[in-house]
Amino acid sequence: MEACGIVHKPQEVKNMIDDIDAEGTGKIDYNQFKKIMNNMSRLQENFGIVDNLGVGFIDASQLQRAMEACGIVHKPQEVKNMIDDIDAEGTGKIDYNQFKKIMNNMPAQKAAAVTLSDPSDPSPSVSYV
Repeated sequence: MEACGIVHKPQEVKNMIDDIDAEGTGKIDYNQFKKIMNNMSRLQENFGIVDNLGVGFIDASQLQRAMEACGIVHKPQEVKNMIDDIDAEGTGKIDYNQFKKIMNNMPAQKAAAVTLSDPSDPSPSVSYV
């Protein structure tokens, strides 16, 4: 993954493998690797859509719109709390890695199946894979 410019901590890589390694061998085959890469690519693409200003950060209102587009409804204060829990710098915004942590805490069936579309649309639509 590092050769592709994707850097993760060793524990993150282990978690990804554990999530997809149905046999429990600690190893993955090519198709399982492709699945991990596709999921990561989809997550990066979704972050880019939510970050419709292209600044590398998203705020609570942007995150809330994305979650609502995924069918996950939270009150504005709940979304703000999610950001506050992850935002160590206290900026009120999150970057891609922090976004990934929030998305990884979403119900698996929602997070794995969602693809946001049309970055120019302020309320993106959702297609389920």
